[in-house]
Amino acid sequence: MYLARVNFYTRCSLKGTAANWVKEILLSCTTYDNASGLSGALLFNERYFLQSMEGERSLLTNQIIKIAEDQRQSGLTVVSFTPIASRIYPGWTVAYAGHNDAMDSLYFRHSVIGELDPIRMTREMIEGLMAELCGMEGGNIQRSSPNGRIRSPERPRPNFSI
Repeated sequence: MYLARVNFYTRCSLKGTAANWVKEILLSCTTYDNASGLSGALLFNERYFLQSMEGERSLLTNQIIKIAEDQRQSGLTVVSFTPIASRIYPGWTVAYAGHNDAMDSLYFRHSVIGELDPIRMTREMIEGLMAELCGMEGGNIQRSSPNGRIRSPERPRPNFSI
C-alpha cells in the first residue's frame, strides 16, 4: 500500500440556483472520515468542482471512477497523481467558493486571475490553495472530524446570565 495525492477538477452539471444544492454538498464531507482512508479538500462553485484527495492508490482510483460516473459533474481532468510520503490534509474539508475578502485574497494568491479557475492552475497552485483553505473558518466551510461528524465553526452563544 502506497499513499498518493490526486488533484483534479470537473465541471459542475447541477442546474438551478446554488442555494438549492450548496448545503447538500457541504454536508457530503461526512462521507469521508479516517475510517474511509481518504483525506483532502473540495472547493466548488457554480462552474467547477476542484478536489485534492489523499489515500491509498487503489482507494483513490476507485473514488475517481465513482466521481467520473456522478451525473452532478462532467469532464473530469486529472492535474496530477503523485506518490506522497505523508498527508498534508488533516481530514476532509468542503467549501463553497463564494466571494468575500478572505476567499478573494486566497484566490488571488493561488491562481492566475483571482477566482476559482482550475483550468489555469498547476499542482502546486491547487495544493497551496487547498492547504490554506483547510485552515480557514467561515459559514461556507465544513470539515469532517475523525469520527465522521461535521465540525462547523463555533458560533457565539447568547449569554443569558442575569
